[in-house]
Amino acid sequence: MTVPAVLLAAANPLDHSVQLPGLVQEQQALLDHFSGKIEVLSLPLATLPGIVARFNDHPGRIRIFHFAGHANGRSILLEPDASGNTSGLAQGLAAYIGQQQSVSLVFLNGCATRDQIKLFMDSGIPAVIATTRPIQDDIARQFATDFYGSFCAGKNIQTAFDEATSLLHTRHADPRQIYTRDLGLDEQPETASSPYELHLSSTGAGNVRLEDWKEPEKPAGTIQQANNIYNIGHIDNANFS
Repeated sequence: MTVPAVLLAAANPLDHSVQLPGLVQEQQALLDHFSGKIEVLSLPLATLPGIVARFNDHPGRIRIFHFAGHANGRSILLEPDASGNTSGLAQGLAAYIGQQQSVSLVFLNGCATRDQIKLFMDSGIPAVIATTRPIQDDIARQFATDFYGSFCAGKNIQTAFDEATSLLHTRHADPRQIYTRDLGLDEQPETASSPYELHLSSTGAGNVRLEDWKEPEKPAGTIQQANNIYNIGHIDNANFS
């Protein structure tokens, strides 16, 4: 039986000027949500070789690719690999993940990842969640926790996203507080209904639930029924004349 899995990748290079303490809490919250429901492949210090190794070791099994860390519209920032590379350029990464032909959802939980959406959609990913603006570390952690909390409770992707969005706006009445660490409210924010967007290849992609990825268990008694039908195990009594 093929056991579905989720790949949780996070990166927070120590030489970056802004550290993200919420990543550890986010990883733990997601581990708690998925525990006992789907296999979790955790990469808290994700490198590009590490991501590739997880896909190679679990072919056809990874249904969700979740990234948490620094990002922009062109790339995600990874931990340095053996050669010092930290780039996860979206054009190549999207193509690679699409080529695995198993991923149903990509969640890019970093700053302003909206411009990566088309690359992942064009590579065949049915559902992509991305950010419209720079996002606070704590807001990103809470949104991911709320989304996967609903999804792991049996809600489909669209409903889980809608519920997480509602909770985000419940906690933060003024959207300008979502987009910046600055407490001043003098400047008007750029137009955006939410700092998160969900893009779907079809309506059906939003109806997917966690349970849909699990293979149904074989009914009890299947083997015994086969034995009875074909007289397996009673060859001595069978008539071959």
